[in-house]
Amino acid sequence: MEEFQTMGIILLCTAAAVYLVTPLIKRLSCVIGAVDEPNYRKIHSCPMPRLGGVAIYLGFAGALVFTQPMGKTETGLLAGCTLIVLTGIIDDIWGLSPKAKLAAQVAAAGILVSFGITVEFITNPFNNASGVIFLGKLAVPLTILWIIGVTNALNLIDGLDGLAAGTSAIAAITMAIVAWVEGGA
Repeated sequence: MEEFQTMGIILLCTAAAVYLVTPLIKRLSCVIGAVDEPNYRKIHSCPMPRLGGVAIYLGFAGALVFTQPMGKTETGLLAGCTLIVLTGIIDDIWGLSPKAKLAAQVAAAGILVSFGITVEFITNPFNNASGVIFLGKLAVPLTILWIIGVTNALNLIDGLDGLAAGTSAIAAITMAIVAWVEGGA
């Protein structure tokens, strides 16, 4: 029970940090021109700040650095996430070509893999008796494809203010509950 309370405190502190930093990032976005201007394809009628993900990243990075021993896995995760966030910032301010964004995503996924972070198995959706499917040599390419796919899926749903953040929060909470129930947290 104590571990659950500790995780709850970390979650609340992280959420509070993101909540407090978000207005600052919003103002910074407006000052530097990182805003999404309204047009006929958009539903918003005034410029919307684009750098909201930076506040979420800062909360995540802070929680990681201040609550975990920084081993190989944590360092790789932080390095890969930092590259993705920096790419997003550059894209939001100046715009990047799809090829440049894809190259950065491949590089970030490569960083994770080089630090030993891979998807080693998936749950077998067709046969409950066998439990999981081990990926073996497919672990590295599927990990890279998964990271690129999830990154782009989130980027594509980021058309409404808060939609990507809300979707990410729901996914993160779901994964945390599953990890906790399975004993992985």
